[in-house]
Amino acid sequence: MVGIKFLSSRPMLLLLRTAGILSSSDRGSWTQLFAVAGDEFTPEMSGEYLEPIAKKGDVSVYGNQADLAEKLWNWTEAEMKSKGCI
Repeated sequence: MVGIKFLSSRPMLLLLRTAGILSSSDRGSWTQLFAVAGDEFTPEMSGEYLEPIAKKGDVSVYGNQADLAEKLWNWTEAEMKSKGCI
């Protein structure tokens, strides 16, 4: 697809990184590492939505919809079973 090739081209990736829209892969993992091993991550923060880099964020209107959560859970479980992961 032309659009995907354009978005993943070197000049576009450089532009997105420079604008702060796209992080490098190592910086992209910092929030997850903070949640797993950070000294400042407290039990009260468990289940909260975190934004890059290691900041508490607000959940979108879709994030609180139980029907969408169940649909995502079922899809994820089916995909993992189809790949032999569970």
